[in-house]
Amino acid sequence: MSFFKEGEWKIFSPIYLAMFIGIAVPDIDMLIMIFFFAKGFSATQIGIGFALQALFMILAEIPTGAIADIYGKRLSTQVNFFLHTILFTAFFFITEAWMMWVLYCIMGISETFRSGAFDALPYQMAKEAKRTDLINQFYSTYGFIIQVATAISNFAVVGFLFLVGATVKYNVFGQVHQGIDFLWLTGAAGYFIAFLILFKVKEKVRKRSINFKADIKETHKISIKALRYTKSHPVISRLVIMGIFGTIATLLFSDIVYQPFLIELGIKAENIAIIIAFASLLGALFSLIPKHINKKFSSEKKYLEAAFALKLIILVSLYFFAGPIFSLVFFFIYFSYDSLIHPIMSPFKQFFYKKNMRATLGSVESVVYSITAVIFFPIIGYLIDNLGSNKTVLFASIPLLIGLLIFKSIKHKDKLVH
Repeated sequence: MSFFKEGEWKIFSPIYLAMFIGIAVPDIDMLIMIFFFAKGFSATQIGIGFALQALFMILAEIPTGAIADIYGKRLSTQVNFFLHTILFTAFFFITEAWMMWVLYCIMGISETFRSGAFDALPYQMAKEAKRTDLINQFYSTYGFIIQVATAISNFAVVGFLFLVGATVKYNVFGQVHQGIDFLWLTGAAGYFIAFLILFKVKEKVRKRSINFKADIKETHKISIKALRYTKSHPVISRLVIMGIFGTIATLLFSDIVYQPFLIELGIKAENIAIIIAFASLLGALFSLIPKHINKKFSSEKKYLEAAFALKLIILVSLYFFAGPIFSLVFFFIYFSYDSLIHPIMSPFKQFFYKKNMRATLGSVESVVYSITAVIFFPIIGYLIDNLGSNKTVLFASIPLLIGLLIFKSIKHKDKLVH
């Protein structure tokens, strides 16, 4: 039995290859807190950096989403990959906190070129190919590929650091660098590879000449329509509000939290990549479950309600069971858990988006979440510095509960027909 459905590889192979090869390259992500700590930055300073990234995502998100709807979602995504190639290279050379903050500001703008566009691109490709039967299949396969690639990347990080030495000193252009620093450069290579592969994506885009004055007007027009549509739509408006609380819960176990969480468990820095790699493999297995289990529910909404409720129960269990062994088990499950949600939640949201403003609507949603991140990243950094990561993550139970209650209030009860 083939892993891919008939026609799936032909349509989506450039996306699958770009993300698999690009992500499988070892990079700094899973050890980014350790890199910053080694530079002498505090969790609060790092939290400010993440908040600045989110702030600049707010400023650029909706306009770049509209640009993607005008010029093409593939091109917009490639802009993100190319800019990230440059930014990751620049991060290799930072020595002061202000440098980190400047680069995170630019990274925030870069992220906006992909956020709404990349979520909408495969959905649009399936619709254009008249293969809506592949929509749920794509998000399941994509989730599996991402998790496997992430696991490979983390195992590669272990091998890379074994070869170069995580703390071995190197002199590069008059600067002293540790071995771990070079993971920024390998990560930059991954983004550049993804940038090149995406040229193979075929997307139907209305041919047009560039007219900056007209484009600015059209961007503004699409942005206003998307904002009004988001506010008035009974499902999307609730999904956005629910997403605010979901974002808070996610931030409370993002890399700024879970890496210190593992360090507090006594896991050495060089072993964190191994732990996260195994967690990613578990996530890959989780990503294959939704397309089978979802069929047993009367609708996607019912499945998602059950998934959100179970996630809350898993988190609350951390209140009642203490000790390093349970905490490590909790990490593996909680870290991988969104793989049970994303393959169903992504097409669920896309179903309610209007075709001609799909990327813009995704960007509107992303703006709201970025505002949330601006507020909460510094707070989370402060909580870690003063309470520790184990206690910090427990706060996520409150937004998870609120988000679940909002999601249950959505009236849509039927199976989706894309």
